[in-house]
Amino acid sequence: MNQCWWFLSLLVFVRAVSHLEQQWHSWKERHGKLYMDIEEEHQRRNIWLDNLDKIEKFNNGATGNFSLAINQFADLVKNQGSHCKQSSWAFSAVAAIEGQYYRETGQLVTLSEQQLIDCTTGFGNAGCHGGRMINSFKYAIKNGGLCQESDYDYLGYKWHCMSEYCSSVAHCVDYTRVKIGSEVALLDAIYRAGPVSVGVDATNYHFQFYSDGVYAESGCNSHSLNHGMLLVGYGVTWGTSWGDRGYMKIARNMNNMCGVATAASYPTVKQSD
Repeated sequence: MNQCWWFLSLLVFVRAVSHLEQQWHSWKERHGKLYMDIEEEHQRRNIWLDNLDKIEKFNNGATGNFSLAINQFADLVKNQGSHCKQSSWAFSAVAAIEGQYYRETGQLVTLSEQQLIDCTTGFGNAGCHGGRMINSFKYAIKNGGLCQESDYDYLGYKWHCMSEYCSSVAHCVDYTRVKIGSEVALLDAIYRAGPVSVGVDATNYHFQFYSDGVYAESGCNSHSLNHGMLLVGYGVTWGTSWGDRGYMKIARNMNNMCGVATAASYPTVKQSD
């Protein structure tokens, strides 16, 4: 009887390992993951397994309104998402300018984050080591707008400012700071002006692997902001998910959850002459 028990347990273990291997290889293929050598793959796989375990434990014991899922970041540790580790501020600012340009002109344009990374040091930003959306708006005002991404490609690292070799498209004329910490003012800004750049505290791994539901994290710090995002709407029903389409729903009216209303701002954009 004991031999049969150990034999069955071994079969279950082997099948579990085989299933994990299938998951690992499918995940690598889906996200185009390539590693330098076997040693690096082993290290990345261990990180992936650790994150998978955390996610499953969270979802199995979850009592909140959101869930987690494995995504393209599952083999990374903190701040290893790219060579340009702290550039979310540039993406937030560009998205806000693109959104306001569309509201003004009805035209969709894709603007250059790389231009902000390269060219805004004199405005207080630090390239791949952090920055502020408002500083980016100040630059766009002085520069007469931003170039299109097709004319100023994203490199993923800071380089020399090359704005003189491209033409600005979206002309920023002003920017507005939303009242600090006020979700009422933030709601009003979204209603009247549209997309708003916001900063949030994204340090918890729950944020990294958020999949769906309404994100409410008791450990969030509303004053220690480290990730720039674009706030695009509000409501009481759920739409798309983080893992599928890059969207996230964060709780409203819960003491400025994760600092969403701490450093909100948006530009005023006019069509270029």
